[in-house]
This record gives sequence, structure tokens and C-alpha cells, in this order.
Amino acid sequence: MRFLRKNKYKKIVLVISDLHLGAGNIIRGRRNYLEDFHFDRELVEFLEYYSHGDFATKEVEIVINGDFLDFLAVPYVDFFDDEFWSEKSSLKKLEIIIEAHREVFEAIDRFLSKKNKRITYIIGNHDAEMVFPSLQEYLRDIFSEENREQFVILNDCEIYRPLPGVAIKHGHQYEYAHNFSLQNSLIRSTNGDLYFLPPWGSYYVTRVINKFKEERTHINEVRPIKNFLIYGLVFDTLLTLRFMFANAYYFFVVHFF
Repeated sequence: MRFLRKNKYKKIVLVISDLHLGAGNIIRGRRNYLEDFHFDRELVEFLEYYSHGDFATKEVEIVINGDFLDFLAVPYVDFFDDEFWSEKSSLKKLEIIIEAHREVFEAIDRFLSKKNKRITYIIGNHDAEMVFPSLQEYLRDIFSEENREQFVILNDCEIYRPLPGVAIKHGHQYEYAHNFSLQNSLIRSTNGDLYFLPPWGSYYVTRVINKFKEERTHINEVRPIKNFLIYGLVFDTLLTLRFMFANAYYFFVVHFF
């Protein structure tokens, strides 16, 4: 009997999470094995659906619950080692992501232009570099000026409550490897440049997972990891042994040094 009460609600809250928009399928003429998002058209249709028809005048809030962008999966920038975490590098990665998924951001702008529509952005661990004020400004500036106030990035809270009795958080705070402080994650170097202080889990993704993912795209998609290791040792022995050694070495270095 849901059709009897479909018009009773005053506000719709939609939560999307972990879309991981990266650098696109092709970058610099090469296939990008780190791109995990291949549903631009479906996301555009989703935004269009909830801003037209029965929802044209309804109050609709889309909550992006972390990891909307994947800065850890944009390796093709001319910054290496710790420079990868600089403000300049992060801005370049954001530019690459936006260009790779231009139609998505155009659809967001159209969504925000409709009456009673809003997007709230919670920062996760894969898009943690959005803590840079310059990146937030750059992202907002790609939208029409009259729509920017409807695109809100949360800087000072990790739990968002859009309605009474509803609490939304990304959840990386519960994992030691991915936990970081929104307020204390930026440092300034002696020459005045800003840098992001990544959790060690981000180092693990960029220095271990990404390297193996270029050889085997399924490297972080098999769960539980025990099954990946067991069957990997049987059917892909050499790579699995290399992966196990790389993990052991990385965790040893992180734990003791």
C-alpha cells in the first residue's frame, strides 16, 4: 500500500557512498586500471530522476557519504613520493577527475538548479584531500554561481543528521588504518606549501594495492581476503607470493619504523 502514502513525505534524503570517481578509463592514451567507476550515465539518470516529475517540487537532499572522488586512484600526475600529498598535486588530481567525469558534474549542477534540491558532501578517506580549502573552492566554482550554496561540504563534523533519528557517517573513523582528523590533517612546509597528512592506510593503497591492481584488477575485490590468498596460491602462485611479501614488508615497516 505504499502508493497511498507516496505523497505524504515532506523531505526525501538519499544517501550514496563510495562511488570512487577516478581519472577515467583512458588517460594519456593508456588504459587506467585503477578506475572503479563506470556508471556515469546511470548516475546522471539518477540525478535527473529525482529532480523531475513527481520530485520536481519536492525537497530532495542527496547525501554523498564519503569517497565520492578517489584521489588515491589518480597516479598519473607529475608528483612523486610525499609531493603526491601536496596541495598542488591534489588540485591537479581533482582537475583530472572532473574532466574524466564531466557529464556527472554537469548533471549535479542541473540538479542543484531545481527547486528545493541540495547536496551534502561528507569527506571520506579516499577523498580526504577535499579538506584543502582550495579544492573545495575549485569544486564549488565549477557549478553555476546561483547553485553553489546548495552544495555543502562538511568540514567540522563526522556524523551528519539530516533528519531526527537519522545519523550518517562514512565509517573510516572506526579503522585505525584510515582514521584521520578533519581539523588537523594539513601542515605547512618551511617554504609555505600546504600538505595533507594521510593515514597510513592511504599509503598502503597507493604503494601496494595500486601497483598490484595494474597487474590484476581484481586484487582488492575478492572477499574474504583468505579466499583470494588460497586460490591465488593455487592458480596465480608467483603474483600471490609477491603480494603477500609486499603486504608483510609494508606492515612491518609501518609498525616498527
